[in-house]
Amino acid sequence: MDPHFFDRLNALQNYQNQHANQANLEQLEANRSELAALRRQLAEEANKPQCPHCGGPSEQGFDRCKNCGQEIIWYGHFVGKPGQEQHLAVAMQQYQIAEQEKQRQRAENQKWQEQRRIERNKSKSWNSLLTLLFWYVGVPLLIGVILLILKLVEGF
Repeated sequence: MDPHFFDRLNALQNYQNQHANQANLEQLEANRSELAALRRQLAEEANKPQCPHCGGPSEQGFDRCKNCGQEIIWYGHFVGKPGQEQHLAVAMQQYQIAEQEKQRQRAENQKWQEQRRIERNKSKSWNSLLTLLFWYVGVPLLIGVILLILKLVEGF
């Protein structure tokens, strides 16, 4: 029997295992991308308005639910049953008020952040000025005082 027979057999098995592993990795990547697409699709469906009859996602612009076939009405991006127009109008008005409040808060927050940025810049400018003043006035003055004290001490 060939003394290298088992080595060759082992190498062949390793080669086959590597190809099987590569195929498994490719399948895993395909599964991951398919799963990501399904998750995106579910998220899109979850963000759609719900039918007031069956609770399923509704497409805006249609007057019947695609899931249960019941008649629905739209008021802005709100959906309801026929006869709920007044309720939907109130909901839309509350939504618009809430959106205006969010925009006001965003604008106020941006204004506050801008004021903070300006104050930080002023503070940095002031700190830079103090640093320059220290190095160009304070240090030479300190050296001058030390030299004056040394001359006075030598005089005694």
